[in-house]
Amino acid sequence: MEPHKTEPRRILLVDDDEAVRQTIGLLLRRDKHAVIAAADGAEALDLLKGDRFDLVITDFDMPGMLGTELAARIKRQSPAQPILMITACAQKLPPVDNAFDALLEKPFPFAELRGAITALLNNNARPGCAARLANP
Repeated sequence: MEPHKTEPRRILLVDDDEAVRQTIGLLLRRDKHAVIAAADGAEALDLLKGDRFDLVITDFDMPGMLGTELAARIKRQSPAQPILMITACAQKLPPVDNAFDALLEKPFPFAELRGAITALLNNNARPGCAARLANP
């Protein structure tokens, strides 16, 4: 595993699949990030009310609230909040007006996730411009 390229940060990880939360969380913690996990959009919004995160990583296809809605609600409250969307359903994403800053398509190698985190936290991805960071 290559060394991480960013200082340890506070990351909110939102995914309805517990195995995904555990796996990604474990890998991020190996890079010394502080990871707080949420199982859905409502839980994520509750966590964001009382806490600050350097990055939000959210799944798209979740019951109750899609990741795009979660991203839009976060950006209304905190426009500068970096948001990375991860999904196996990229074809379901609306073509425009996405509030997330970058997109990774599942499955992805951990190196691509690291690269996306580095780009977002070092301001190499433009906020409001959903950069596709994986193959379509």
